[in-house]
Amino acid sequence: MDLLRLLHVHGDVRVRICVGAAWSQFQLAAQHIGDGQLAAPVDQVARAAHAVRQLDKAKDLQGDLLDATDVETILVAVEDSAEIFNKVNVSTAAHRIARLATTKTPGASSVDSRSSTDARAVVHDARFQTLMTLVHEKAPEMAIVSVANALWAMARLQHAGPEGAVDALARRAARECAGAEPRQLSTVMWALAVLGHEPRSRLLAAVGDRALERADGFKAPDVVNMLWAYARWHRTAAGGAPGSKSTVAALCSVALRELETFTPYQCANLAWSLAMLEAELPSPRALGMILD
Repeated sequence: MDLLRLLHVHGDVRVRICVGAAWSQFQLAAQHIGDGQLAAPVDQVARAAHAVRQLDKAKDLQGDLLDATDVETILVAVEDSAEIFNKVNVSTAAHRIARLATTKTPGASSVDSRSSTDARAVVHDARFQTLMTLVHEKAPEMAIVSVANALWAMARLQHAGPEGAVDALARRAARECAGAEPRQLSTVMWALAVLGHEPRSRLLAAVGDRALERADGFKAPDVVNMLWAYARWHRTAAGGAPGSKSTVAALCSVALRELETFTPYQCANLAWSLAMLEAELPSPRALGMILD
């Protein structure tokens, strides 16, 4: 009945998908009844009920993570309830920790504010390391928004997590970015560049294709972060960022068209990135427009 209530209240298709294992177990139990059995096997019913309970706990946990105002609260949740964390919970927890640990609360001193916890202390905390292990384990299940959140957190904290974690997230990004929004694409690429990850051709191709499809949706921060990542790889990675020429050209056009929305800092970053990329500008006046 819990599962039926959940589907009745949250009839949206996305919620049905999120039910995942619980819905599968429910269908399997129902199939036994449909095949003429008076009741589903006890183990199937028990597993379905357990899956529903876990889903409810993960939903409650998500609210607690989003409401947390200090790092310690989230780390305690990891310590007490690690077995409940799902693919959304782990990325939310990582993102929230990174934001709290690297952003000073207005009006609070560094001495008495937990939200200003030193990032270096956070990444060495055993509970945070447990969270990063969970991020690695859940990476193959994540949607692109969760991948972007997790990578942003790791870049912000300058911590790559356990061996293979960044690679796992990059592989997932390559699979999921076909439906990504510009902000998610730019976040993924920026974070990978910060973390020193050398992009593979599959990821570059997938991101490039989606960026060309959604070029008009890129805002100033998205353009700057994306081009900065390509410029970073152009300077440091063997072979740079193959196949990025058309993506760079498209983003450059967007930047020049929307230049009035760029801050001076963003204009400076834009000029540096285009110079490092030796980008072909659409007009001789383009660089002057950016610097002005």
